[in-house]
Amino acid sequence: MGWLNKLLGKKQEKALQSGVSYQLYNGQFIQPADNKTTYITEGYTVNDLIYAIVNLISDKVRIAPWGQYKVVDDEAAKKYFGLIQRKEISGEDYKKALQYREKALKPVNDSKLSALLESPNGVDTFSDLVANSSIFKLLTGDRMIWAELLDGGANMGKPQSLHILPSDLLTMKVTAQWPFKVTGYELTEWGLINESNIPVQSVLHDKYFNPVYSAQGDHLWGLSPLKAALLLTTKSNEANKTEAAQFQNQGPKRIVFVNEDAEKVDIATAQLQAQQIKAVLGGKEYSGGNNAGKLAYSGYRMGIVDAGLSPVDLGIVESEKWSLRRFCNVYGVPSQLLNDPDNKTFNNQKEGEKALTMRCALPQLNSFREHLNRKLRNDWGYKGQNIIVDYDLSVFTELQDDLQTKWQWVKELPVSWRYKLDLMGMDYEENQPGLDEVMIPSGYQPIDGYNVIDETLGQANEETNI
Repeated sequence: MGWLNKLLGKKQEKALQSGVSYQLYNGQFIQPADNKTTYITEGYTVNDLIYAIVNLISDKVRIAPWGQYKVVDDEAAKKYFGLIQRKEISGEDYKKALQYREKALKPVNDSKLSALLESPNGVDTFSDLVANSSIFKLLTGDRMIWAELLDGGANMGKPQSLHILPSDLLTMKVTAQWPFKVTGYELTEWGLINESNIPVQSVLHDKYFNPVYSAQGDHLWGLSPLKAALLLTTKSNEANKTEAAQFQNQGPKRIVFVNEDAEKVDIATAQLQAQQIKAVLGGKEYSGGNNAGKLAYSGYRMGIVDAGLSPVDLGIVESEKWSLRRFCNVYGVPSQLLNDPDNKTFNNQKEGEKALTMRCALPQLNSFREHLNRKLRNDWGYKGQNIIVDYDLSVFTELQDDLQTKWQWVKELPVSWRYKLDLMGMDYEENQPGLDEVMIPSGYQPIDGYNVIDETLGQANEETNI
């Protein structure tokens, strides 16, 4: 072990010089990965842009209710899951997805799972659990949920409750050879949970892909979006500090001075002149709205100089506009939803809500659903029972077609009313007269009627010619 002590000494010496601490895992000294806690403490909790963007996504995720189902049509299920994985979903795709879902999934009622979906831990709703854990994933790159599994009885192995783990405070136990595998988790920050007390089977780990591979298994953690935006976060925070300091410590905007030669005026005389000027300019004659812009006159030679710069002069305001858009780019959020002053038209707002759902909320919901169902099938007591948990897609009505816009072109089609109503997705009575008549836009008369009129006019013209 002499070599280990020498290595430890070198590591400790280097750590003291660099301010980096090391931990011992599986006989290896491991330098901690990027500090995920700073993405929370220096991002979400202090930066208003990050807070607003992350909450915008999590609030959209929170809308969806959850239920339990069994798959009764595998082919329809594949089409349903495939459609909602798309980043761009048309109104027709949304309609088809709902139809495939209704055909593929039938509600079931497992009492233990029903209780879990109603309240997973006695405090949160299931939608709260999904939305709040999404905040951790958006900030740290990892969503981690611990299941309190029953160890006996008819429901043995099933979750009694579900709790969000602080992914920034967890460490992994990883095998020392390739391929690296997680064997357990530790939460030792507060000394509440000792080593190896969190088995991997009880933890749902949903993460972003991380291409940063290392011999210590860093790639097994998710890559935080704020890792890519680390410098942007620092810049935005410094801009906020600078602006706050400018308002708090701005002092006088301008300084008025007596422009006399120092050799001719002693200090006492200069101070007296300054006090006299201050008394005049601060008096009633030059104060108040009625005296705004009023010219003042002085018997002294005077000068004035600007002191300090405004936030506009410092470029902070314009810089924050670009910071907003760049943070939105990182998370895929339309900037018009966050009061971007240059992108706030009504149509953009409406399209922005749709883009927020498709590009931000649905990926979070889909990923959580897949990981939850995987844990239920493999580790959480529902293996071979054909039970899945899914969210209700129908609540996202912004994904459906704009019916008013769609009707503008549907009504002009030279097709039957039945076909038009089908295109609009509207119900109708099967035996309603005229449904199969082909109508044309001019007065919406049956096309057969126009044929009769044309023939009559043709005969009349022939008789007139004779």
